[in-house]
Amino acid sequence: MVQIKIDFSKYSKLFLYFSMLLLCLLAQKIFGFNNIFKATYNTKVSAYSVLSDNHCFSFKVYYDYYTNNPDLDSKVSISKVGSNSSKYFLNLLRPAYIRIFKPTLASGRSFVFLIEPGDDLTFRFEKAKVTCYGKGAEKINLQLKLSTLNSDIEDHGSNIYESLVAFKLSYDSIFKLKENIVNNFNFKNNIVRELLNADLIADHQMLIINKFLLYSHFNTSETDRNLLRKFYFDHLKGYDAIVDEKLAIFSKNFSEYLFQKLFIELYVKENFKTHTFSELYFLIDSSYSGEIKEKLLTTLFINKFDTDSKAWLLIDPALSLIKNYNYQFPISQIKMSRQPGADVYNFSLKDSIGIIHRLKDYQGKVVMLEFWFTGCYACSQLNKILVPFRNRYNSLSSDIAFISISTDKNREVWIKSLKKGEYTSDDEINLYTGGLGNDDELIRFYNFNSYPRLILVNKQGKLVTSDVIYPVDSLSKSNLYNLIDSLIAN
Repeated sequence: MVQIKIDFSKYSKLFLYFSMLLLCLLAQKIFGFNNIFKATYNTKVSAYSVLSDNHCFSFKVYYDYYTNNPDLDSKVSISKVGSNSSKYFLNLLRPAYIRIFKPTLASGRSFVFLIEPGDDLTFRFEKAKVTCYGKGAEKINLQLKLSTLNSDIEDHGSNIYESLVAFKLSYDSIFKLKENIVNNFNFKNNIVRELLNADLIADHQMLIINKFLLYSHFNTSETDRNLLRKFYFDHLKGYDAIVDEKLAIFSKNFSEYLFQKLFIELYVKENFKTHTFSELYFLIDSSYSGEIKEKLLTTLFINKFDTDSKAWLLIDPALSLIKNYNYQFPISQIKMSRQPGADVYNFSLKDSIGIIHRLKDYQGKVVMLEFWFTGCYACSQLNKILVPFRNRYNSLSSDIAFISISTDKNREVWIKSLKKGEYTSDDEINLYTGGLGNDDELIRFYNFNSYPRLILVNKQGKLVTSDVIYPVDSLSKSNLYNLIDSLIAN
């Protein structure tokens, strides 16, 4: 007789193992812990809205906000995404910036906050505002308070110089108030205080620089220019903010301020003439060193690449010069996405009745992509300029598609603009980025920072150019007609 012995202790262990596995899977299903078997996360951010709609939250995390640091996204675990609530688990090594946004709430604002490891934050979005509570919420509410402090001064003064001085003095007092609030706050991590102070300095100085630039565009007489020069030398040129280099690099926008400072220095020196990409490139190269130079060169490519066709000549030298991958990445992205012959991003966007359109649906056709937003005057002017092009090709050829893409953050605003016909027309395929605006993957892929934009795609779905010259005169119109005709013929 054969006896079979079963070691129940062994099977008990197996049973226990599978029971624990089942419990983990149930926890994952119920609580949304997508990364339950992965690294431990030290920071949590939750967001929920008081109103139900079909828009999800947009959420990004950056160690380096301005250059869209690509590494950190992989360290974010999204446990639950819905139209009313989302939860995000992060493993932060140091303070970082988060960008959180929902187009239909908080007046459509996009919020950027500095957070730190160990925070457990909950954001409550309402129709016109956002509030925060939980561990670390005090510094978030501090940042919300700072964002509400602004001057309501209107332009006044007998001349440009006096108006600019009055504007500066008004915002100097606001800056001092904000600085005192930050310095009197009891931060657990002093780096957070120093980063917020660096951000305040940058915001304040760029506000004055932008006002100066605005005045310079509309006041072109020699008398006005002399007054602008006087203001620059009296109040802008001599200002030097003492900020540690690492803080300048980590700050949300201090490097952009340093870039703007160089920009305006060259602008005044060249008698208010627009300077070339190359001039700015070599000015940065000679004025800075180390990591701050790398970040400023990256800032230049992000801000000014499309302003000079010769910028292509400096891409490879810049990539050789820059050692930090996080600064190489945006420039490599520009090279990859804007190079003629590159694959065009295969977007997936809805039209006004909810039908999804993808670029690949139009393979075999020449495609002109037009990017715009409501309130953009240049966009409305370009729409008028393109009317004869659309009329001609829509009547003569089925081998071309005109696709209009709006970056409006509010769908109702977009629908009203479609009906009005100021920025687009019925003979285009009108698509919408779903309220994400510049956060949409298509826009981020091309890193657009100004509008309107035109992209021309050939029948094979390859990029012809990401910077179509606007057909504003007879020569540029003729060139664009010839280019489109040749693409249709091929």
